[in-house]
Amino acid sequence: MQFSLDLMSTMLIEYFSPETKVLNTFAFSPLSIEFSLLMVHLGAGGETKKEISDALYLAQMGEDATKAHQLYGEAVSSLTSDTNLERILNVANQVFVQKDLIPTSTFELSLKQYHSSRLKPIDFTTDAQSVINEWIERESRGEIPNFLESAPSPTSLLMAINVLLYEGEWQYRFNSLDTENDARFRLTNGAIAKLPMMVSKLPIAYAYNAELKTTAIELPYKVQRLGMFLLLPDDVTGIFPLMRSLNESVFTTLITSMRKDPREGVNVRLPRFSISCMPRMANILRNSLRMRTLFSPGEADLSGMFLNLPSSGHVDDFLHRVELKVDEKGTIGAAASATVVERVGSFSGSYFEADHPFMFFLTDKQSGLILFAGVYAGPDSATPSTTEASSG
Repeated sequence: MQFSLDLMSTMLIEYFSPETKVLNTFAFSPLSIEFSLLMVHLGAGGETKKEISDALYLAQMGEDATKAHQLYGEAVSSLTSDTNLERILNVANQVFVQKDLIPTSTFELSLKQYHSSRLKPIDFTTDAQSVINEWIERESRGEIPNFLESAPSPTSLLMAINVLLYEGEWQYRFNSLDTENDARFRLTNGAIAKLPMMVSKLPIAYAYNAELKTTAIELPYKVQRLGMFLLLPDDVTGIFPLMRSLNESVFTTLITSMRKDPREGVNVRLPRFSISCMPRMANILRNSLRMRTLFSPGEADLSGMFLNLPSSGHVDDFLHRVELKVDEKGTIGAAASATVVERVGSFSGSYFEADHPFMFFLTDKQSGLILFAGVYAGPDSATPSTTEASSG
């Protein structure tokens, strides 16, 4: 959870323009990013291993890092082996390696034991782009085509990839006939965009925290171990002080304070939206989460991976892409690393009116794993001067 919030905080800065005062929408998959980093962690040593451990808070799981891998692997296995999820969730791991590298037996066995992943030899000087793109497109069921827009560097040694696909239906679906196609959405710079707004009264869990000035709801899925948690600040720019106040403890307290009102539901107004996002993960991990040596030639310690790894071997880039769609039926999300009148006035306990930026977390409530997270801050087509914008 804390790693997810660290990423969220960093991306909030990355996706905000000080010149225009506009916060742009973004999304990422903590689960996918964690998976890729954990696979690299198994073969890292020295300062590089410590930097990854610190960023992922692995020490909180005990002195022995293998315990963290075991616990994480078991949590993911519990998720992927749930028969209720087998048609709507797919998690796949693959480590592509330059064909002339000789892996250590420890690295190979650990990948398989903890993360159900195998090494696949590949020639990065020839057909790597097509082979990797075909694997990702297949595992994402076509949601992520052409992940690699250009061929990897011929000097690449390894590419650790995790693909996550989720196609879930809401437990309480919105009626598309009630969707307002030209509803107002307030941007952080004061402009107004127009977008489709889903509307319904739902029997869902709700909480309001006066200290955080934030309302929280859960939109449950048919498979109820998964839920979409939404955090909506009172003010249009409230997303920034909310982010500064959030940590693992505060977030958990807010979520556990949520209750259902048995007498009446919650009036929900939520944008229908799609997000396509490819954050600059290498910069974020290196500069904000302090994984400096991992990306530095001559400083990265990946000695536990291969017997004949060049001394300059390091992680050249960290590619991550998310495609996320939220509509009346539910959510479609894929990630690779690699007739209601608008209401005006103060919020009350029975309203969740998402007409300005909010956070979302698609979470496995059983393990605490976060599959997807992000901030919806308006349609992609919205600009500083926007008064009428399409939904993007």
